[in-house]
Amino acid sequence: MCSSTACFRHAFALAVLSVVLIGANRSPLAAALPEVEQLIKQLRDKDEAVRLKAAKELGRLKEKAKDAIPALMAATDDPDEDVREVAKKALATIKNAGGVEEKGELAPFIKDLKSKDIKVRLKALEALEKKGEDAKDAAKSICEVIVRDPSPNVATAALTSLEKIRPDLYKHLSVLLLDESGRNRNNALEKLSEKKKEAEPTLPIILFKCRAELTVRFQGFHPGGTFSDYNIFSSESKGPYAHHYLLAYKTIAGSDDPEVVRIYRELAGATNKDANSRWYGLKELVSWADDDEKRRKEVYPFIKAGLSDGPLLDCITFAGGYGPLSKELLPLLRRHKLSGQAAIRDAATKAVEQIESGEPKRARDILPPRGQPGGALPLPGG
Repeated sequence: MCSSTACFRHAFALAVLSVVLIGANRSPLAAALPEVEQLIKQLRDKDEAVRLKAAKELGRLKEKAKDAIPALMAATDDPDEDVREVAKKALATIKNAGGVEEKGELAPFIKDLKSKDIKVRLKALEALEKKGEDAKDAAKSICEVIVRDPSPNVATAALTSLEKIRPDLYKHLSVLLLDESGRNRNNALEKLSEKKKEAEPTLPIILFKCRAELTVRFQGFHPGGTFSDYNIFSSESKGPYAHHYLLAYKTIAGSDDPEVVRIYRELAGATNKDANSRWYGLKELVSWADDDEKRRKEVYPFIKAGLSDGPLLDCITFAGGYGPLSKELLPLLRRHKLSGQAAIRDAATKAVEQIESGEPKRARDILPPRGQPGGALPLPGG
């Protein structure tokens, strides 16, 4: 164990290093004032009287001393009580005077969360936890640590730190990640989704859990499902399912979020052999594209592929609704007019007429009513 003075000097060295690293990415015009640089050096002097005077002077400089924030944060752990107190006051003065963003102050610790050294990551989490709700801007980075860090000890420390930093999120995340009851986990996820923008820091965890569910099982995927459908699929120990996580992510991040659209594409792709989830992905892509021609061109290949081995009935409807964009599909659609299944014949006949009319349909006119399953009829002979 190191002495309090040695530990303080080590922390101070890390803080000064962070100043150097951050400064390397700034314009030379943004460099710290010579006076501030000198005072930063004095904060690590062996004489506590020198350190105390330096902290006072930095507080007096107010916003001009914002480059000293990391060093002053380290000084809040100074072995001398007077230095600690003055450093805290100086930090508050600088922040209040200059409108310094909390995130900038947290940057060195957020960066340390990605360190290869487990001790550095744990120390960063400890420092953030000490700041409590003042470290709320680091919550998303901490959530990333919970699901990405290779060390269970670090992941556990990250979850624990959220209890002080974002207690409102910790209350539900702890249940979602630790509770044995699937029903309780599902309810916790629903509570997070109800927070919407306030729950944005939890998105890395929700996305991770969604993808994990999609990797291991599709049988619980319920197209258009809601949190209230929990009992349809699972025993008490299972769930939430992928559609629950996706619904929560979409509610918090928005339906146009790139990760949401990326999942739709993966679900709608030909490599997905699960009929329900593939239909859901395609339906959501069509809804996402809406009446935007550029987006419809991005969705069109999924519709085309679906006419061969996907949710056939809906793909025929979507192809017809896209009008001239689906012109090359006319030969295949005319073939489906000869199908032995009446539903396919009728849909193909209508689609051909729509394409030949040259008028695309609005998305709301070709999408099935929300909550109503689509058609996943196979090709003739399939």
